Amino acid sequence: MNQKLYVLIIEDSQEDTELIVNLLRKEGYDISYRRVEMEDGMKRALEDQHWDLILSDYSMPSFDVPSALEIYHKSGADIPFVVISGAIGEDKAVEMIKAGARDYLLKDNMTRFASVVERELREARVRKELVKANEKLELLNQHQIDAREEERALISLEIHDELGQSLTALKLDLNWVRGNISDKSNSIEKLNKMVEMTDDIIKKVQRISSELRPGLLDDLGLASTIEWYCDEFEERTGIKCNLDLEDLPFGDSKTDLALFRILQEALTNVIRHSAATYVNIEISHSADVLIMTI
Repeated sequence: MNQKLYVLIIEDSQEDTELIVNLLRKEGYDISYRRVEMEDGMKRALEDQHWDLILSDYSMPSFDVPSALEIYHKSGADIPFVVISGAIGEDKAVEMIKAGARDYLLKDNMTRFASVVERELREARVRKELVKANEKLELLNQHQIDAREEERALISLEIHDELGQSLTALKLDLNWVRGNISDKSNSIEKLNKMVEMTDDIIKKVQRISSELRPGLLDDLGLASTIEWYCDEFEERTGIKCNLDLEDLPFGDSKTDLALFRILQEALTNVIRHSAATYVNIEISHSADVLIMTI
């Protein structure tokens, strides 16, 4: 069964077009083609349907390859673009390849035509398969990230609700014992240390819970969460954080969370590797771009 092939031919000569089509049919392709010779015709053709191959003459009375390549790139299509032309200089040939043409052939020497078409179609298939594979990898990666964040949120909730409440109850009991103990010689001092230790554990539990999944991120947004986290970071490490945060709109929660995770990792690396005494953190935004500089 012949392979179906949709070919866009940019050519001002009907005779040359028929020659190209006949060569493709001899190679076993079932050809469906459209011939255009003007800029508007090419634009409409690219908008109307998908093409497997673009074959273009180099220069026509009202159109040429550089203009065709410009339209081709603006379309965003990943289609093999091969130039078939009369004699052209080496400089122009190099310019075409740099501009995005996949290959070029001379009209009076088409011996490589079949192999070039076969190669370009094969490489186009490989590129499409790679794009699909990368999309699947991206979906898998996003699924893993989402699953990790859901797990962090669940652990954070359990730490806050279960362990935090238990420690608070323990602190209340310790305070009751301290107020009702009969032997107040060394016991009060011991109990005071136990209360202080419990307070410290409660603060650590709160910090760990917040770092796992900061509730502020959902309630007050990215800027407020960064301010809170940097205050905690300064208190814990003694490293000064200089903040320059623009007024940020409430953004996409996944984007905000991703930026917060980047900040966490960066500040962890500051502690481990930098020997820094201060950190500058800037966030700015335009219509659709957030930029965080650390």
